[in-house]
Amino acid sequence: MQQQITVFRVFIASPGDLNEERQALREIVDGINQIFSRESNWRIELLGWEDTLPGGGRPQDLINVDVDNADLFIGCLWRRWGTTTGSNGKTGFEEEFDRAFERRIKTSEPEIWLFFKDIPEDERSDPGPQLTKVLAFREREENAKRLLFQRFTDVTDWRRRIAPLLHRQLLRLVTRGLQRQNVEASQPQLRAGSTSSTSSPGGQPTNSPAVASLVALLQAASDGLASQSLVSFSGSEKFDNARCVRLLLFAASLYTGKIQSVEFGTHEANSACWHRASLKLTGQERIFLIKTVLLDYSLTKPGWYWAHRWRAKISVGYPG
Repeated sequence: MQQQITVFRVFIASPGDLNEERQALREIVDGINQIFSRESNWRIELLGWEDTLPGGGRPQDLINVDVDNADLFIGCLWRRWGTTTGSNGKTGFEEEFDRAFERRIKTSEPEIWLFFKDIPEDERSDPGPQLTKVLAFREREENAKRLLFQRFTDVTDWRRRIAPLLHRQLLRLVTRGLQRQNVEASQPQLRAGSTSSTSSPGGQPTNSPAVASLVALLQAASDGLASQSLVSFSGSEKFDNARCVRLLLFAASLYTGKIQSVEFGTHEANSACWHRASLKLTGQERIFLIKTVLLDYSLTKPGWYWAHRWRAKISVGYPG
């Protein structure tokens, strides 16, 4: 069966003094797509002025088509403000940024990320016309408090900052889709008129095998602790390795959903994968494991099995 890919469009806007950062971003996106497009139905399409096809009319108007279709707008500035694109007196970056921001006000899209590359102090004291406009724009955004922007020092620092942000953005979309699919999966039972099944806030039917196995596990732990017969999990027949992994997974998914986002380490992810055949997981636990794999930049944590076994199509509103 042919895989249906959902495209997340990213537009990079910057003047001509940040070509090295633009190339680095393309390499990062290529690396991310190698993972996500193979293991999920998502990929990033990176757009910029160099991707615009030739055509008649004002060149910036052709570029603006990609700005208008972007789901994420990344603006990046260093020393240069750019050159004007026509009679409106705006530079390419200025027109692209204003256009994206106006659309966000009207429609809540696109997401906008803004970055500034650090300027040496001696240049800031004698900036010249181009840098003066960059500094004025930065001061304007600082005072307006419309966006939370980041600074970076060089292309290495740029890579270090932008790669995790893009991973997290795609992870957020995948997770949102899985949560929606989990809710939708419970709806046929409810439409069929089942009165014995209710749903948890996460969309998991409370009489599902996953919930039933979790209830039995927690009940066994409760009984053992209440009777003081459960002195050590390692010495209890009721808590074999698979049940210990499930108990850890339940606690970790509860913690990440309520308090602070965490992921399994390599050893914990290996344990869950090793015992996968005997684990019946709730949607929240499955999402936790998929998140662990998506955020594994070292590529040492197994776990795409959990996404593979969740066969419903994921869609969260960014049609490809």
